[in-house]
Amino acid sequence: MVEFEHARSRAIRGEPKAARRAPSTRGRAASSVIAGALIACAVVVAALLLVLRGGAPVPDATQARGAGGPRSAVHDPDLERPSVEGPRAETPPPKLDLSSPAAFAGRGSLRGEIVAGPGTVFPERWTLVVEPSPMLRGKERAATRRVELEHGERTFALTDLPLAGYRVRAEALGLNGTPADVLLVATSPAAFVTLAFAPAGFLDGQVRHSDGAPAEGLAVTLENVVTRARVATETDVNGAWVLRDVVDGAYRLYLGPPAAPLVPPREVLFRAPSLRVPEERLPVVGALDLVVLDLTQAPVPDTVVTGATSAGGAFEARTDASGRAKVRFLVPGTWHLEARAGEHSSGSVTVEVDAGPPADVSIHVHS
Repeated sequence: MVEFEHARSRAIRGEPKAARRAPSTRGRAASSVIAGALIACAVVVAALLLVLRGGAPVPDATQARGAGGPRSAVHDPDLERPSVEGPRAETPPPKLDLSSPAAFAGRGSLRGEIVAGPGTVFPERWTLVVEPSPMLRGKERAATRRVELEHGERTFALTDLPLAGYRVRAEALGLNGTPADVLLVATSPAAFVTLAFAPAGFLDGQVRHSDGAPAEGLAVTLENVVTRARVATETDVNGAWVLRDVVDGAYRLYLGPPAAPLVPPREVLFRAPSLRVPEERLPVVGALDLVVLDLTQAPVPDTVVTGATSAGGAFEARTDASGRAKVRFLVPGTWHLEARAGEHSSGSVTVEVDAGPPADVSIHVHS
């Protein structure tokens, strides 16, 4: 009776059964949607993690298109994995033993070019010099060659050279030649070098007597230490001297005759464009005014007069048209003088040279 009343009450209010169960059905649907979204997010996150760690495996094209289809170029992580063996090191070539005779067994060749530096006019005539290098191994096996070039050539070639260490340089009047050192060995018997011309420079200085007066007429000689080539000049009325067209190198500077300089030779290392040598002071010196006469007391021109002293001094002079010669810068002491006129006339005399004004000396020659 109670149930009938409840059912009748619901019927009167018009509430069907489906409507009464609707709220619980909507709740279950919402829960399903949320669960699905969470699963999808988890899948996406897993995929991203897989990509960040090296990429997801990609199916082979044969799997995607069937076993008979063509293979496409796909990314294969295995191809990027380093080899277990590691990179293979290249075997270096064996090092050449320059102390072995085999390193210099054979012949070689040199080719090259020469250019003119800024402010330099290329010379029409120049000399190519190939000589032993002062610093390279094998220099004792090197040959020396000098090739004269007279038509403004700017390239050169030398063949049939012993394998050795060489210095190659160019010489020209008034120009510096930049040298190059070249090593010719069995593994490299040919070489190419580039040389250059640059302007030479000048060297100057001043010489005074012991009392400070200018030393006029003193011989000044510059000698190349390597080649022994010499250039010379004399001091002027101010005791000044200058040597031009000096190329770079090591030199010795002599004041007075190189065989008996008045002061110790000065070592000079010259580099263009110029170098001024410090002023030099001479020791106390004497002088002679010579005249050469024959037996008739007539002057004898063009006579060579030489002098020497036990103190180490020496000189050589030639008489002028009047048979006279002036000799300066003589070390005080006993001097033995000899005069030779032609092949058959000669004479000699011994004199004392004192410091101060020149002394007059006559030498008689006869056959």
